[in-house]
Amino acid sequence: MLFAFVILLLFTIGDVDTVSNTPTGIPLIEVFYEATNSKPATTFLVIMPAIVLFFSTCNAFASVSRLIWTFAKDKGLPFSRQLSYVICPHLGKSFAGHRLRATTNQVSRCIPLYGSL
Repeated sequence: MLFAFVILLLFTIGDVDTVSNTPTGIPLIEVFYEATNSKPATTFLVIMPAIVLFFSTCNAFASVSRLIWTFAKDKGLPFSRQLSYVICPHLGKSFAGHRLRATTNQVSRCIPLYGSL
């Protein structure tokens, strides 16, 4: 599906100089605007993939947190006792898995910041 999107994008890109020097700073928005010549349509085309990305990210984070909890329950991680502890037995969810996932996500996002120093 992404391959088809790239092919369609290349056929509708229009003026490459205008797209690369766009005032928005995001060339994809300029491509959408050149293709539709409508700000509401461009906004719609930008918002819809953002909504899909938001929900898929939430699902991926929940899945990773469940994998951390399951792996810790089987004593496959360091600090398994703390990571496998279930705070709410009614829901059967481990908050420690969410914290570990969030912490590793934030630390990995800081790597490019220190690489440029």
